Amino acid sequence: LEPVLGKETIRVGLVGLDSSHAPMFSRILNDPNDPEHIAGATVVAGFPGGSDDMKISCSRVKGFTNKLRDFYKVAIIDDPIEVARRSDVVFILAVDGRTHLKLFEQIAPVGKPTFVDKPFCVSLPEAKRMYEVADMFGVRLFASSVYRYADELVRLLNGIRKRSERI
Repeated sequence: LEPVLGKETIRVGLVGLDSSHAPMFSRILNDPNDPEHIAGATVVAGFPGGSDDMKISCSRVKGFTNKLRDFYKVAIIDDPIEVARRSDVVFILAVDGRTHLKLFEQIAPVGKPTFVDKPFCVSLPEAKRMYEVADMFGVRLFASSVYRYADELVRLLNGIRKRSERI
C-alpha cells in the first residue's frame, strides 16, 4: 500500500454489491456525519455482480446498488476491471464465494491491493489459484472475517483449546 498511503484520500472500489457489507463500507467511508465514519478513504465505484441462482444474492443486489448510487454517490460500473482502474484498492464483497476466483482473475492484472470478504472461495484449489494469480501480478491479497473478534466465538474457541480439543 505504499503508493496509496501518500494520498489524501484512498479510492475504494467494491466488486459484488449483493452483500450488506457494500452499503456498510460505503456508509462508514463516505458519510462524514456517521458516528462510525472513517476518514481517509472513499468508496468511488462499484460493480453490482450478483448470482441469479442464489436468492440471497439476486434478491438484494438491485437495492444495495441503488443505495450506493443514490445515497452515497458511488459510480455504478458494469465492468469489474474498470472499477479496479478507478480505485486505489478493491474489495471483493460478493456473497457467492463461487464468483471470487473469476472476479479476482479479472481485476488482478490492474495490480490493485485486494480484500476478499468471506467466503474467500469455495475450495482449497481455488484459494491456491487466487494466491498464484496474486503473485503473478504482484497484487497484495487479503481476507478476513469480523467473526474472529466476536466475543462469543472467542470464548467458545478458548474453551475448546483449554480442553485440548481440536476443531
